[in-house]
Amino acid sequence: MFSASGFTPDAQKYALAHQISLVDLSGASFTWLLGHIGATATSLCSAQRHLPKSAAFPLNWMRSGLRKALGTSPLELPPVSIPEGKFKQAAGTVIQDFATVLRQHSDAELLLGFPAAPFILPLAADDHRGFLEYAEAKPDHTVRIRRRGTGTAAEWTLSPADAVGAYELAFKLPEHIEEWISGIGEKERHRTVEVKEQFLSAITLYRMNGAGVRSYQLRYEPSSLSQAGAP
Repeated sequence: MFSASGFTPDAQKYALAHQISLVDLSGASFTWLLGHIGATATSLCSAQRHLPKSAAFPLNWMRSGLRKALGTSPLELPPVSIPEGKFKQAAGTVIQDFATVLRQHSDAELLLGFPAAPFILPLAADDHRGFLEYAEAKPDHTVRIRRRGTGTAAEWTLSPADAVGAYELAFKLPEHIEEWISGIGEKERHRTVEVKEQFLSAITLYRMNGAGVRSYQLRYEPSSLSQAGAP
């Protein structure tokens, strides 16, 4: 389940109990995407005034149009159409503009990481080519992990231990974990290290490509970082 604004404590507890994976996109790395989604939704709501008052918003048509614009529409899905008119013209332009923005940001890729914990990490790579070049050469490698900020606003980054500038992935942890880390000020640094060692010591990434599924192992090993003089 994806959310653009995080999850309530009750939702997190329910998801943990029922093994539902929560993907939080409220981090700073996804601000550009959420901003364009919000602007697109506002424009579509504005275009809705051209529909009859009793008519529901044509959600299936919108989804079909966006998939077609992005080239992601399954061939077996039947086309969805609506009557010609001002709404179709205005909404069609909004959808095309949104698809153009997404294509312009094609270098920004969302990767899903699976740590040794009951949650999934949405990893934002602003330069996915840099990540792929490094990961293809070293599909199993050691990383540095850093936490920036505090409380539920904190964001984490990871980069290869032996080549910090090769790539950087950013992610957020579930709010209840961040609240625990920041709960006692003098223990925040210790708890940050504890989370790294217990939950983030091994993160597996899966990525679809033309040849199937590729997997990568990102390992956090404090001993190797200490020997290299890295934090």
